[in-house]
Amino acid sequence: MRVASILLSACLVAACGADDDSDPSTDALPATSTVASDTDQASQLSQDASSSDSSTTEPPATTTSPRPSSSDEPTSYEDLNDIEIFQAADVSPETMAALSDYIDYAEQSFFELPGVIRENLYPIVVLQVERGSIETAFDLEDQYCSFLELNYPSSWNNSRCNPDHRGDCTDNICLVTYDGRLNGSSISGIPAHGGCCWLFISESHDHPLPSMGYVTIHEMFHIFQISNYLQHEAQSQEMGHLISGKISGDGTEHKPWWMEGNAVFFSHLYYARSIDDFRHLQDEMLRGLYSPYGPGDTNVIDRYFDGPELYNVTWESDANVGYQVGAWFVAYLADQVGEGKLLEFWINTQSGELFEENFLSSFGGDYRAYVDEFDAFLRSNDQAALLDLLPTS
Repeated sequence: MRVASILLSACLVAACGADDDSDPSTDALPATSTVASDTDQASQLSQDASSSDSSTTEPPATTTSPRPSSSDEPTSYEDLNDIEIFQAADVSPETMAALSDYIDYAEQSFFELPGVIRENLYPIVVLQVERGSIETAFDLEDQYCSFLELNYPSSWNNSRCNPDHRGDCTDNICLVTYDGRLNGSSISGIPAHGGCCWLFISESHDHPLPSMGYVTIHEMFHIFQISNYLQHEAQSQEMGHLISGKISGDGTEHKPWWMEGNAVFFSHLYYARSIDDFRHLQDEMLRGLYSPYGPGDTNVIDRYFDGPELYNVTWESDANVGYQVGAWFVAYLADQVGEGKLLEFWINTQSGELFEENFLSSFGGDYRAYVDEFDAFLRSNDQAALLDLLPTS
């Protein structure tokens, strides 16, 4: 893993250099953020993360993990571990330590699962911004674009780094900022459609832990998810949406309940495991239902009960309902079939089977019927019964 600071522009030539003879077919980064989550909702996830704890761990030393030659057969994610981290000038050492620790933890937890296509997991470029610091974010964008132009010129040409692809942007380049504000944590680029890399934009928090922990796991889980159907996503974004469940329910609008529900549940579960304290999982999952979790003063569960079916909740209608109630649906399903089956679902997307068929073959039932059963359970049980669904180890 390579860590770069925008304070050290020389690292663009020295510590951060990639091979100039990279495969040109993978030298482009998408110009917009269209992958795992809409920018507004990713920002909301980042803004809602909070804690009174802080990390005192020293940041890891800068290291370089070379990629294997084409003759090497990767047997572990460590054989392909190619991660570049750029940090804004005002990001704290505690934040960088938390970021690095939980990137490593997520890799160990998800990238080593049997059947994962490890070649699809890298390269990853991480841009670590400081919450509320627009000027250093602009500097970070400039440093990232210099890195891209030097190492992946076709990627620079097809990204927002190229002024021709900035649209109506009035900020710097509108990659980590838009309309005068930071976009929040998200996966904003993938190694498909000619893209060179996964682009992970990470926003800091007032207290690095637990927020940096579970948000980092959340975004790395998205890389795990998409990496399995990346070859189909590369052929057609719509096909990727049909495989992942982003298009499900009625109509073709994008819905967050399945993809984001998985990421929310597993991020809190694995963070709880990392600290061996499952009160975190219980508290965060309950907060997701019994608080407004976003603008307004109506709790998520009440908005869900008064709204459409879970699989018909769109990002535009109420993304927080999709994220938080989706996480509880995943907990409900994991309690019935085992969490391993949930992870296998994503491995199975490699086949290109559409969401509805993959769900049926993976879990033995129609997803609409499962959601109806979950809805009845949620309406007829109290918080104690809900907590019984959650793992305690």
